[in-house]
Amino acid sequence: MKATEILMKEHQNILLVLNRLEQLLNMPLDKNMDEYQLIIGFVEEYSDSYHHMKEEDIYFKWIEKHSPSLKEGPVNCMLSEHTTFRDLTANAKNALAAFIENGAQDAQETVVASFKMFIDLLRAHIGKENEMLYQMAERLDERVNCGDEEMLGEYNKVELKYSAEIKRYEEYCSSLGE
Repeated sequence: MKATEILMKEHQNILLVLNRLEQLLNMPLDKNMDEYQLIIGFVEEYSDSYHHMKEEDIYFKWIEKHSPSLKEGPVNCMLSEHTTFRDLTANAKNALAAFIENGAQDAQETVVASFKMFIDLLRAHIGKENEMLYQMAERLDERVNCGDEEMLGEYNKVELKYSAEIKRYEEYCSSLGE
């Protein structure tokens, strides 16, 4: 399904940013504040609002509609992990704000710890989606043969809503892939 391919391409962008974030965590926090802010924006706007919206509001609902039994297992697991990513991002964002305001060293430790956990969990999460859940959806679509028909129009609405932000973040991802 093209719907699956789109989500997997977005995963590639997310993985590029995770690689860059991992590099930043090995450098002094105060030397890369602008890029940390950019990455937090990427995580909140691209990864969560844009990508997770497609998954949660469109792709996962399509899976549940055509195979309700998948809701209780893999879909709920992915939704729970999305909530964990939001919490870790909020922790890092709040600690980064505290570091900017008063240079607190414990804030730097919180930023690093939150983002390290975020990176590890999100890489594993993407692997589960790409290798398990999306493959289940592909097999399901072989039976019902309506995935793209039902989802791509909704994807386009999400892309229109976030078009300006997405262009900026995709340019950032392109610069990381060079």
